[in-house]
Amino acid sequence: MNTRKRRKTAKAIFWVAALVVTVYAVYTAGLVLLLGDWTKGAVFGESFGALNAFFSGVGLALMAVTLRLQVRELRLQRIEFRMQRREMKKQQLEIRIQRTLLALGAYSQIREEARNTFTTNQSSESARTRILWANSLLARFMDQALLDLEGALTAHGVE
Repeated sequence: MNTRKRRKTAKAIFWVAALVVTVYAVYTAGLVLLLGDWTKGAVFGESFGALNAFFSGVGLALMAVTLRLQVRELRLQRIEFRMQRREMKKQQLEIRIQRTLLALGAYSQIREEARNTFTTNQSSESARTRILWANSLLARFMDQALLDLEGALTAHGVE
């Protein structure tokens, strides 16, 4: 809450409190002037019952308004949390796709290096082994990556 709102709220609370005190003072002064005789103290004391009931009703009404505002804020918060959850799921999916594509690029690079080594030095048995290793690794990775992406897309409702 910024300072401007705090000042405005403090000012409103002050004026409401001042109004309550003023109403009680005027009510008391009016009864004293009208009654004149303090022997009727019981009547005077009981006369505050109506005023107390009025302020209790006002307090209850203000509590109801506050409750309604809190319910509205809670509803807005739930909507915002749902939107954040959706965005997080989208980001997780994008991260999985990027990770898969980066790994695919790295494996493709290993395979290409092995192929280049093999073509420049065709008799090299290690180059042939590297190509076979890269091909099998790439095939396993591709199968796993496709299953992973398919699962992620299905989990996120993308078909």
